Amino acid sequence: MSIISKVANVMQSVLTYTADAIARKTGFIKRLRKLTGSGFVQTLVFGWLSNPTATLEELTQTAASLGISITPQGLDKRFTQKAANFIKKVLESAVATVIAQKPVAIPVLQRFSSVYIQDSSTITLPDSLAVIYHGCGGSTVKNTSSAVKTQIRLNLNTGELLGPYLQSGKEHDQSSQLAEIPLPKGALRIADLGYFSLSDFKDLNSQEVYWLSRVKSQCDVYYDGKRFSLLEFLEKQCQDQIDLQVLLGVKEQVDCRLLAVKVPDEVAKIRRCKLLKEAQRKGKKASDRALKLARFLIMSCNIPCELLSISEAFVL
Repeated sequence: MSIISKVANVMQSVLTYTADAIARKTGFIKRLRKLTGSGFVQTLVFGWLSNPTATLEELTQTAASLGISITPQGLDKRFTQKAANFIKKVLESAVATVIAQKPVAIPVLQRFSSVYIQDSSTITLPDSLAVIYHGCGGSTVKNTSSAVKTQIRLNLNTGELLGPYLQSGKEHDQSSQLAEIPLPKGALRIADLGYFSLSDFKDLNSQEVYWLSRVKSQCDVYYDGKRFSLLEFLEKQCQDQIDLQVLLGVKEQVDCRLLAVKVPDEVAKIRRCKLLKEAQRKGKKASDRALKLARFLIMSCNIPCELLSISEAFVL
């Protein structure tokens, strides 16, 4: 069965029987009426899929196409706290169903029991929703008070997707609900700097889970009993490619491989330009350290070199 067919079957169930059951359980629907829980959900989903800025009048036209007769005023009255809770529960039911696609056919992935990519996306919401989902603020006053962050974890070996799990936009990636879902022994987790945590890496080590991550520029490195800043350590190495066992961090010291390669000058120039533009956009100044580190592509991992070479690590 194709992924489209799987999703279609799941969503048909969610938007009909499941929605009606949740509507009764949450108290959104208390007695038999023309607008059922499934009818309400379908009206919103299909209406806003067709037009993300659909008005009440346009949504009632969608409802009419579903055989539901309701006025714009009648639909407006249905937008209550119970309705919001009902819709949220329907969404949670949808994402709780694991959808699996074909696995990625890359031989190096088969060396691990599973290979997970973990990431998040942030969606700006109207300021009126700040009481539910807090935003991070921004350079403009309007539409910066509220945002929702979606967290996902994709298993490349099986095609299974966990999430999206929702949290406030201002919450850190490390506080995601995904952190409470353990990874199997022998699995590999790949995540960006938003999930960089030395204490988490130590926990993954103890659970016999592999991890691969970029390195924060402010991290210190211990090598041969001596402490270095990350930039200082890399500049002391007289080679274009580095693969050394180090202790990463000061208070939380993690025994890991530090991997680094020097990028071509033209690539370093492009990376510096991006750093300068991003700093300017935020009204800040790019640090000298960050500009110098742009010469390197740096990663860390707890994967033995006999299991994964440095070139394979950068491919991943």
